[in-house]
Amino acid sequence: MHETPAHPRPRIAVVDDEPDVLTFVRLALEDRGFDVLALDRVAGALPALHAFGPDAVCLDLLMPERTGLSLLVEIRKDPGLARVPILILSALNAKGELLATLRREGLGPEPVAFVEKPLNMELLVRALRACLGIAAGGGP
Repeated sequence: MHETPAHPRPRIAVVDDEPDVLTFVRLALEDRGFDVLALDRVAGALPALHAFGPDAVCLDLLMPERTGLSLLVEIRKDPGLARVPILILSALNAKGELLATLRREGLGPEPVAFVEKPLNMELLVRALRACLGIAAGGGP
């Protein structure tokens, strides 16, 4: 579990190549009191994440150019981001393979949640609140 966010409004980065999903998640999380950085590609995401300072990252796995898994590996190897909780948003049921890859490479911590697409926003928000230590009735 991650420590309580350092910001008044928890900062959530969402990385997904589908514009409709990205907009839906961004608006829904902002409506629930989160600050959101929406990124539509893996390329250039690492510097943007450093600048934003997320409390958690929601990450799609299947994207063109580079996969979300490649960004997950970069995040876990980056000293400034390695401990940031990651939630996987994906229609791809690859939880077992993903966890095996992370364990084999010694890249922990594991993602805190896997939320299947089509997204259920209430499940996503509950998972975010849980990993950030925010009580269900309080805060975002």
